[in-house]
Amino acid sequence: MSPASGVFIRRARPEDYDAVMAIGCMYNGRDYLSSLYQRAVNDPDIYPLVAEVKGQVVGFYMNHILDGGLSVMKRAARVHPSFRKMGIMHELSDALDRHVATLRPGLQYLYISASDVVASKVESEYKSLGLVETHRK
Repeated sequence: MSPASGVFIRRARPEDYDAVMAIGCMYNGRDYLSSLYQRAVNDPDIYPLVAEVKGQVVGFYMNHILDGGLSVMKRAARVHPSFRKMGIMHELSDALDRHVATLRPGLQYLYISASDVVASKVESEYKSLGLVETHRK
């Protein structure tokens, strides 16, 4: 939680489904989260988070542990259009990073899926952490 920003980060719950889906249309209408959501909130290898502002769910992001704990994929990122450019995605991402560093110390690979525009924006951030880009499609 970041009290200064008024953003509260917490683990997503099954009852958050409607609020998360209401964040908006994602991935040009090819959003997979609606069919994956219930599994995501119940699977021990998936760590889904929501961001709340004044009790309203305004963001979602999740880690998916793969390869028996060697890899993690950040997936299904979204922030409500009215709350973009406020650092909410960074707060969600930082919370996911803290979680995986604590519970998965043997992690070797991080995968993200992003548009070229987003990938270009976060490239320097990940490189500053010592990560190396291995593939861009």
